[in-house]
Amino acid sequence: METDWAKEWDGWEEKYANIFWKALMWLPGVWVLNNACQKLLADVNLKNPKVLSLGSGTGSSSLIIARILQVEKMTLVDSDKKALAISKKLIQDSNLKIKVDYLEKNILDLDLKERFHLVHSEGLIEHFYKDNRVKALKKHADFCQKGGYLLIFVPVKGIQYTILKQALSLFGRWVYEEKPFTKQELHRLFRKLNLEIVKEETFPWMHEIGVLLRRK
Repeated sequence: METDWAKEWDGWEEKYANIFWKALMWLPGVWVLNNACQKLLADVNLKNPKVLSLGSGTGSSSLIIARILQVEKMTLVDSDKKALAISKKLIQDSNLKIKVDYLEKNILDLDLKERFHLVHSEGLIEHFYKDNRVKALKKHADFCQKGGYLLIFVPVKGIQYTILKQALSLFGRWVYEEKPFTKQELHRLFRKLNLEIVKEETFPWMHEIGVLLRRK
């Protein structure tokens, strides 16, 4: 079974944008993600970088990366029109001077001629299973320039993930069909696709692992 993203994004503002939910989950989550991106990208120097965000969702992580790397051009891809509308409003409200293309597409069907300095996703690959899991990660590598970077965040099995899932389920907010990773599985996938791990970060308060990779 796959997550019903159309149902999830429909009425998103009413479900998630209220003050209580922002204070409890949204703002702390953005703060943690911002710190993770700062650490992972601290030594990355790119001139006029082009960034591709796959499964861009609300666009919050894309916006964080755009600010850190001073991105001039970014492409956001999501399979849901409502999600793209939310990310577009977020980026427009940020007043960040950046050229953004928004593409409504399932990443497994995505075909782009352009190659990017950095390909990014957060909370995406865990929603794919078996062979599609490898294909989803391979799409990241396919659209990355040789010598370019991939920045990926995925949930890992452990106490943090279990607590988050139970807490969100209690509030009726856990609607996701996904399979979290083990580090061993993740590293096997990277080796299979000949991706070099540059930096890896885990945080006691974060249910995800962040990995900066380089396409050889």
